Amino acid sequence: MNGTTNDIMRDQDRFPTGVFTVSLDFELLWGTIDRSSRNSFRRLCAEERATIVDGLLDLFREFRLPATWCVVGQLFLDPEAAIAARRRLRSGARSNDSRLGDFSGLAKEELYARDLVRRIYDCPVPQEIGGHGFTHLPFTDPMCTAEAAAAELAQLQASARSMNLVLKSFAFPRNRVAHTALLAKFGYAIFRCQDASWHHQTNRRGWKHRLGHAWDIVRAAPPPVVMPARHPDGLWQVPGSMLFTPARGVRSAIPVARRVERAVKGLEAAAESGRVFHLWFHPTDLAPKSAEMLGGLRQILQCARHLRDEGKLQFMSMQSLAQMAAVFSQESQPVLAAAAGRSE
Repeated sequence: MNGTTNDIMRDQDRFPTGVFTVSLDFELLWGTIDRSSRNSFRRLCAEERATIVDGLLDLFREFRLPATWCVVGQLFLDPEAAIAARRRLRSGARSNDSRLGDFSGLAKEELYARDLVRRIYDCPVPQEIGGHGFTHLPFTDPMCTAEAAAAELAQLQASARSMNLVLKSFAFPRNRVAHTALLAKFGYAIFRCQDASWHHQTNRRGWKHRLGHAWDIVRAAPPPVVMPARHPDGLWQVPGSMLFTPARGVRSAIPVARRVERAVKGLEAAAESGRVFHLWFHPTDLAPKSAEMLGGLRQILQCARHLRDEGKLQFMSMQSLAQMAAVFSQESQPVLAAAAGRSE
């Protein structure tokens, strides 16, 4: 084999087939609990509980897709245990954190979902349960000191253990990446980092980033395909390729078909390049225009199944992706070492 070490590394920067990974941020009302806009999400959360979760599980079962559900820790617990856990977190930098109230004015169904988590876990096509923080505190928030982040992760792991679950994959609340060293200490293998598109490569998105994202959807721009990479803190990170953007607000004017067209381009690029198309969304994102959005997701999965049946694509959870990346990395080392020796 000819070429420099860098040539070999480029050649190895792919898997034997493309990979399709789907991750979901499952949070009910916790994603907006600290915002004045939370009341506008209550109807969406009711729709999520009533129809969206079951609709997603039906699709994942039909197409044999093992998705990764990154769950806010509150949803693992019954209300009394969750309230007690929040009170334990109310100290230091989080003494006045609005996420740690009792929320007696909200229905239990808006805040807790132990039944839904069990339904997801019991899906005949195994679904991975990952973590999404305990109270959806963004890890870049000034209140989220290293001590507060460690307490969040400890409560998250404890709440998952109450359902005999071990979490290996993580999505940061609001995709704000920080305190990554703590993830490794708490046993995580992989996390979703910010999307590979330029308009997501920041912890502070402004109007130009949102406009750029909307323009990509309108013109059905091909989303990037990605590869997992070893993070300096020892675990794997994988960017998102595409958010299955909700048909909410001004984005409701964009036909669902545009979202589908983009995703199909991503799947085809992954199959051709041996890389990963990582689609992600919140279940609530499918609540506006739910029939159209679930129908659009069905079309995406139909394309993915066709590519899988042709042997060009694999379906993988985030944890499985980390496991394959680790094996791939180990197998590449002898090749890279031999190439380096020949280039000297």
